[in-house]
Amino acid sequence: PADPQAEVKAVFETLLSIRTEPDPDEWMQADKKLIAFGKTAVPTLKAAMSHPDPGARELASMYLASLGPEAKEAAPVLETALQDASPFTQVNAASTLTHFPEYREKAIPVLISLTEHPDPNTRLTAIYALGNLESPSEDRLKAIKTALNDSDPEVQLAAIKVIGQMGDPAKATLTELQTLIDDTDTSEVLREAALSSKSQIEQSLKK
Repeated sequence: PADPQAEVKAVFETLLSIRTEPDPDEWMQADKKLIAFGKTAVPTLKAAMSHPDPGARELASMYLASLGPEAKEAAPVLETALQDASPFTQVNAASTLTHFPEYREKAIPVLISLTEHPDPNTRLTAIYALGNLESPSEDRLKAIKTALNDSDPEVQLAAIKVIGQMGDPAKATLTELQTLIDDTDTSEVLREAALSSKSQIEQSLKK
């Protein structure tokens, strides 16, 4: 049988070579192939996390993040990637590490600091990763609460949704949510999300 790692590597190399100017169809085919490998791709992706090209590390971290708990074997290299020069690699590594209890405490401070990163996609990923964690701590809640007033509406929306899912611990944000609801500049999408989250928190307080 053919070496699966050789196949994974070939697909990864294709994605890497076209990532800056991808042909949509070619990218989609290669992307589908790599995702279909599932856990089999981990050794190749793990090795790519030590690649000198930051683009390769970004790509590998993205696919490892999509594997979530199945990326366990790559956890040590993802821990190293928490110090990567690329915030994209950092945020993917940190969000993946939150799946593993022994690495979680190292990943959380990185995610909290990335909620203030200039790039909105980095902030967005960090907010969602923090929101997926159980029993929110005060510093996590504070970071998400700050994001309620983010300059990017997508990040704001993520923060509003995440806060609603937190329930009771998020009661400290009810004032901010009400302010968003009352503000005439708030878009309809954000207002509806804020109303929904406010109601979720209020329901959890009644339990």
